Order: sequence, then structure tokens, then C-alpha cells
Amino acid sequence: VNALGCFSFVYSGKDVHFRLSEENADGDETDSHFVIGSLLNRGLLVGGGCVDNICNWKPNLTPISDDRSGIINRRNIDAVHVFVDISGSEVLVNRDSPQYHAACWVLHEDPMRTMPTDASFVQRYALASLYFATMGERWFERYSFLSGHHECEWGILRDNKNTYGVSYCDEQYRITAMDLSRNNLNGSIPKEFGRLLRLIQLNFWSNQLSGPIPDELFDARELVYLELSSNNLNGTISSRIGNLQKMTYFSAPDNNLTGAIPEEFYGLQSLRTIHLDGNHLSGTLSTKIGRLSTLEYFTISDNMIHGSIPTEIGDCSFLRHLWIKKNDITGVIPLSITSLTELQQIWLHENKLIGSIPAGIGALSNLEEFLVAKNSLTGTIPESIGKITKLDRLWLDNNNITGTIPPRLADLSSLDELRLEGNHLSGDISSLFCESSKTDLSLLSSDCGVGADPQITCTCCSECHGPFSSNVRSGPCPSTEIEVEIKFDESLKLVHPWLLGVWSLLDGRSNVILQ
Repeated sequence: VNALGCFSFVYSGKDVHFRLSEENADGDETDSHFVIGSLLNRGLLVGGGCVDNICNWKPNLTPISDDRSGIINRRNIDAVHVFVDISGSEVLVNRDSPQYHAACWVLHEDPMRTMPTDASFVQRYALASLYFATMGERWFERYSFLSGHHECEWGILRDNKNTYGVSYCDEQYRITAMDLSRNNLNGSIPKEFGRLLRLIQLNFWSNQLSGPIPDELFDARELVYLELSSNNLNGTISSRIGNLQKMTYFSAPDNNLTGAIPEEFYGLQSLRTIHLDGNHLSGTLSTKIGRLSTLEYFTISDNMIHGSIPTEIGDCSFLRHLWIKKNDITGVIPLSITSLTELQQIWLHENKLIGSIPAGIGALSNLEEFLVAKNSLTGTIPESIGKITKLDRLWLDNNNITGTIPPRLADLSSLDELRLEGNHLSGDISSLFCESSKTDLSLLSSDCGVGADPQITCTCCSECHGPFSSNVRSGPCPSTEIEVEIKFDESLKLVHPWLLGVWSLLDGRSNVILQ
């Protein structure tokens, strides 16, 4: 509504037209949202006036004056107060806003005709705001949204197991759980969702949601489970997330979130799961991470986080999955990590770590995956790794590790992938893995390729790497006796220097045939 516009509304059966404007101390006209607020406070708009002001683009929605008009108009005036309190007047006077359409639906189209004092009134307004904000007409399933049913029935039970849409309500018919995953929601999450004060679980996984996570969402202090992964959300994570002291699960990977993880995050001492992979997060990991004593899953891979891994992470004694791959993490692997005996997966590859692998790594008896490839690690492979009997994947490639391969690695019957290439290792691992019946690796890679220095001897590696060879093979790597057959085109007059370099590396037993 424009403050200079002409407003008509029904009062005592007559159409009354006003030209409304207000001036500030400087004599300038104020914006329309000030007009609405002040008019309501002064009680100047009675009858259907304020309702007509909001919805006068829908003439058929204008209430008709009759013997019940006082009740109808009182409801509408009270309703506008509620809308303004929740959404603010500025957005309500924008007839293109989801809140405008939601308000008009609640006022005039909702078959339930709930009163503003009813808990359902706010719930239906919040859900209608979501519907209009995310192109509800394009949802794969509407779940009875905007129907005459109670909003607790706006859901569908599937497979006799999970209810999608509005999943659960409590005994007072307050919404406690919603699942709108994989439902083609396009648009932003409206701030009105923060008024679902009993909400415990909210699942928006795999939609097309964009815009920031509204600060107001973190006012729903009962939230325990929040799933926002695989959308297009952007902006930062609000410091108001510190309000969610009951939160155990926060998941927002595969979005476009930016900024640092707020310090308030580390005050959520009930957290068990944090998934923030695949965003554009920056900043460092706080030393306060040790306060998350119940944390089990901490996955922040594929971001731009820098700095070192805090020693205090050793206080997260229940940690199972630690994923920090593909960031800009520097420093050493903290010794405290060896005290986390519940760890099952450590993903630290593709960072800038230095130093050696902690000698006490063998204490992690539940470890299944230890991936530290593509860093700048030095030292030797700890003998204690051979004690980790559940180890399934061990990626040590592309570091600066020296020495030989510990024989005890060959005793790990559960080992399936072993990557060793791109280091300064030496020795013969054929006797360890190629001739052993204890291991059956699906992937074994080392510097057994042509020109590797030092060169690993391996007759069963699935990948052999070297300066002149980086091949995926289905069989043993080549031995030192190599026969090379090269056919030259008649027009070729010069021998390429690279070929000469290859030939010079072949020992006297090699057979080079030129044709």
C-alpha cells in the first residue's frame, strides 16, 4: 500500500475514501509501514478498513458489513496486529511478498477462519508464508497445504513409516516436526518459521532453497534436528544459533554458506552432529571445540578453513567421524587425536599439514579410514598402524614420508585400499602383499613405475606411479625386464629427448627394439 494511495473500506455500509499520509519533524512524508503502524495504534481504522488496506487488490476478499461485521472487523484488525508483529509492516504492504499473500489467505480464504488468539492462527500463517515463499504450486507434493484441514493434518504417511509435510504435533496441536525434503521448494525460508516455537525437527534436505538461513529460525529454541543440506543457501550462520541449546543435529552441507563458524556454535553442548561440507566457509577452528563433549560427527570438508587443528579436539571423546579434507589446514596432526578411541574415520587429505603421523595412532582401535594424502607430512609410517585391525582405507600418498613399509600392514585382513605413491619410500612390498594370503586389496598403489626414485618393488600393485609412468593396471606392475617396441613414422627425422630419457633409465637387461 502506498501511503499516498486511496484507501476504501466498508464502514456502516458506506464506502469511505481516505488520502492518508504522515509527516515527520522535517515535514517529509514517511514510508507506508509507519503509516500502518501509527494508524492502527490510534484506532483510526475501524470496520474493514485495515483489512481492505492490506488486501484491496482482491476486491472479493473485502468483508461485507452486516450484523456480524463488528466481530469480523475486530478479528481482522487483531489479525493485522499479529501479522505486523511477526513480519513487520514493510513486507506486508508489498503485494508481491509471500507474507502479503499468506496474510490475505489467512484472513479471507482459509476455511478454518481461526482467531488471532488461537495457536493455529500463527502456525497457519507461518506455513502459508513458506508455501508462497517457495512456489508451493510447484511442489512435487502439496501435503494438503492451504486446505481446510487442521495444519497438523497437512502431511502424508508413506511406507507406513514416515510422515512428510507436517510430520508431528504435540497434544496441544503445536507443530513439532516437519519434513519437506526432496519436494522442489524454490525460494527462501521465511523468517516466520521462527514462530513455530514448539518445532523440534525440521528437514529441508535436497530442495532449491536460496537466500540466507533467517536469523529468526534460531528463535525456535526447541529445535533439536535441523537438516538443510543440498540446497543453494548463502550468507553466514547467525550467532543466534547459540539459542538452540537443545540442538543435537545441525546439517547444512552442499550449500553456498560463507563466513566463519560462529563462536556461539561451540556453546551448543548437546551437539552430536555437525555437517558443513561443501560450502565456502572460512576462518579457523576455535579452541572452544573441546566444549562439544558429546560430538560424534564433525564434517567440514571442501571449504576454505585455515589454521591448525586445535589440540582441544582431543576433548571430544565421543568423536567418530572427523572430516576436514580439502581445506587450507596447516600445522601438525595433534597428538591429542590419538586419545579419541571412538574414531572411525579421519579425513585430512588435501590440506597443508606438516610433521609426522603421531606414533600413537595405533591406539585408535576402531579406526576404519585414515586418509592423509596430499599434504606435506614427513617422517616414517608408524609401526603402530599395524595394530589397527579394523583399518579399511589407508591413504598416505603424495607426502614426504620416508623409510620402508611396516611389515605389520600385511597382517591387516580388513585392509582394502592402500595408497603409498608420491613419497620417498623404498623396499620390496611384493613379499608383503603380493605373496600374502592375509590381505586382498582392491587398490594398492606405490612408486613402482618407471623412473621412480627410490623405486618400490611391487608385482601386484593396481597402480604404479613414477615420473614416466602413472598407470592404472589390472595385474602386476612391470618388472625390470621391459621390452619396448617403438615404430617411427618415415617422416620422423629426430628422436625426441623424452624417449632418450626413458631409454637411459632402462637397465642392461631391458630390450629396446626400434623398427
